[in-house]
Amino acid sequence: CFLSFSVIQKTEIFVDTRATPVLKKQVLPRSRQMENESRRLWEQVTRNLKYGDIDAATDAKCRLEQRQRDLARHRQENKLTWVPECFRGEGGNWIYRAPLVQRFGSDVSAGQPT
Repeated sequence: CFLSFSVIQKTEIFVDTRATPVLKKQVLPRSRQMENESRRLWEQVTRNLKYGDIDAATDAKCRLEQRQRDLARHRQENKLTWVPECFRGEGGNWIYRAPLVQRFGSDVSAGQPT
């Protein structure tokens, strides 16, 4: 259970998942999540996959993706600028506004905010 990256016939472990502690996710209750939060958006897909209903998961994914396409088309037709909440554009790249280093301090591996 480790990932390796091979460069010029040399294999080097860069993540050993066996040695990485499992941390419990810390998320807001669904009732306090914003409408566009990932866990909420993908809830139907995730639930259906969990229970093995691939067809329902696929349908939910298609609905989600179509809604995103419709919103993008609406913005384009109305010349609305989409401003991401969690990312900022910089030199053609997207930079996360609150990286772990800012939220957890220099010891990101500790898994607890400073």
